[in-house]
Amino acid sequence: MSQISVKLNPQIKTYDIDIAGHVNNTVYIKWFEDLRTKLFNEYFNLPELLSKNIYPVVVSTEIHYKKFLKLFDKPIGVLCIEYCDHGIITLKSEIRLNGKMAAGGKQKCALFDLNKSQVVNGKRFQKLIGQDVGLIT
Repeated sequence: MSQISVKLNPQIKTYDIDIAGHVNNTVYIKWFEDLRTKLFNEYFNLPELLSKNIYPVVVSTEIHYKKFLKLFDKPIGVLCIEYCDHGIITLKSEIRLNGKMAAGGKQKCALFDLNKSQVVNGKRFQKLIGQDVGLIT
């Protein structure tokens, strides 16, 4: 499988900070979403998928908080595709500060066809995702 990844330098805003003075847990999820959107834009032609009424949807999110971040910290977000099978794409995300993990997690995503009200899988999934970027052989 090819290594498909994206990076992001999220900026911590004043409204991201909670009462304890660190980045609120929900902000990390937003950053995961920003990374996922960037990945689909860069590798899977998100506008074309959407024009076909096919949407990447999150099936589950798992996150582990390791180190808190504060205002003016400069985190780096990285997301890669860990696994891809049976219509499910497993994404691995990390938010790092100075080389140390602040949060890490996984998201499972599926391509959902709004016209058919079903998850795209099998050969159609391979055509939309795998063959173009070498995920599925």
